[in-house]
Amino acid sequence: MRVVGRLVLLGSLLWLAQLDAHPGWGIVVDSHGNTFFTDLKQIWRMSPDGQKKVVVPNVHSHELYLDAAGTLSGEHLWYDNRRQKWGHYLWELTPDGRVIRHPAQEGFRSGVSFVRDPSGRMYWLDGTRLLRREPDGKASQLADLGTDFTTPGKASGGILTAAADGTAYIVSDGALVRIAPDGHASKVAGGLAGHTWTTFTMQPWHYVMGLAVDGNGNVYVANAGARKLKKVSPMGRVSTVLKAGFPWAPCGVTVHGSNIYVLEYADVGPGVRVRTLTAK
Repeated sequence: MRVVGRLVLLGSLLWLAQLDAHPGWGIVVDSHGNTFFTDLKQIWRMSPDGQKKVVVPNVHSHELYLDAAGTLSGEHLWYDNRRQKWGHYLWELTPDGRVIRHPAQEGFRSGVSFVRDPSGRMYWLDGTRLLRREPDGKASQLADLGTDFTTPGKASGGILTAAADGTAYIVSDGALVRIAPDGHASKVAGGLAGHTWTTFTMQPWHYVMGLAVDGNGNVYVANAGARKLKKVSPMGRVSTVLKAGFPWAPCGVTVHGSNIYVLEYADVGPGVRVRTLTAK
């Protein structure tokens, strides 16, 4: 009984400290093999030999985007308790190490996304509508997913990715949906929002975090709720490629060459870490 009591006390303390906690999912890799990732306090760069350095300090960034020229971009988001308003600004890290901060704005960003394909086309969700902006600035609706593929509050830009050919993928209500370049939407697989009892500090809408797609059309799903990285084949076969033990949970993922880079966070303790897997 004494052991049970201690476990209950520990669980209560964790609940109070971490209720509704969720990590960032931003992780990208440049052409030199440097990995950039967020811990919600700053942006880190990890060299191929494992050396880490803070390259963008004091930013609460969830997502990252790295363009073909090597410029890294993200958003700093904050809440002003005195004014009871959200605010944000966009930032860029140039290849020569300069940090450029754009003017601050009230509220949440709109019409700007860090989800882009290798051609620079931008994708974001507005309700059930999936929008796409070309590199020349022209925006259009790629698809209206309606209630067949989305549930209000279950789809967001945080669980969206795009392949080189312009195919987009979202996870909505635990299902992976593929949207072809012509706007045709189809369900690829379901049951991706798994969870374990040890993820009691995480709300269900955070069970699935980052997504990435490889050159063969396989989609990697960071299922933080289940502490697993899952792989969905083009035909919809779901397999587990990584199981993380408590307190770690995969929250972000990117594919570079033959490697899969996984961003993990800890419910308590050391913060975040990056693991590298070889794609099979």
